[in-house]
Amino acid sequence: VGGGFTDERLRFFSGPQPLCWDNIARLFREGVLMDVAVLRAALQANIGDATFHEAYERTGRIINITVSPGGAYETPRLLNYLTAPDVLIWSASLASCALPGLFPGVEL
Repeated sequence: VGGGFTDERLRFFSGPQPLCWDNIARLFREGVLMDVAVLRAALQANIGDATFHEAYERTGRIINITVSPGGAYETPRLLNYLTAPDVLIWSASLASCALPGLFPGVEL
């Protein structure tokens, strides 16, 4: 997703993010360190509500996002305009961030 941003815009995301007590409390309470609602809002604000197909039609560029499976015996999935044309790019990005202990899993 960052491939569509200038270096100046990407610098916004590169600064150090302090680990606060709220995150540690969330880890004990919910089993994850980060608030998925904050990430969701940031992705929606920066990416918008475009699907993979809409983005491809508009730009001719192929966006590929991989997501890890929810089950132990499933394989990872590659999402793009061919495999998941109607999936919102921000939701695929959110799903790709789902790591045990960091962000909870999400449903596409």
